[in-house]
Amino acid sequence: AQTTISTRIFNILDMPAGVVTVTSVQETDLKEPYETGIENPRISRMVTRAAEDSLGLPVALQLTALPWREELCLRVMTELERALPPPGAHHALAPEPRRSPTLGAAPVPLQARL
Repeated sequence: AQTTISTRIFNILDMPAGVVTVTSVQETDLKEPYETGIENPRISRMVTRAAEDSLGLPVALQLTALPWREELCLRVMTELERALPPPGAHHALAPEPRRSPTLGAAPVPLQARL
C-alpha cells in the first residue's frame, strides 16, 4: 500500500492515466547511490534489492490528466513517444525462467527455442 499510494490516487479521483517508456536502466544509474525514501525498512530492502538487478529494464513516466480529458493524456503520451528516442528493445531481453511447482513443467530455455 505504501509503495502505490502515489498512483492509486488517480484511480480514486477517476483521472485518466497512461505510461510511456522513456529510457532504460543504464550502468551509470546503478553506480549512483540509491535512497528509496520509504520508511518501512522491509519494503525499502525489497526495493533496493530489486534495483540491483534492473540493468536494461524500462523506465517509464506515468502521465495523468483531469477527469474526462483522456484525449489530452493520450496526446501528451503520443508527443513524448515521438520526441524521445526509442528506449531500447524490451522484447530482446531474455528473462530468466524460474520453476514453480504450481506452474507445471520447467520452462524451455531461450536458446532451445531458437
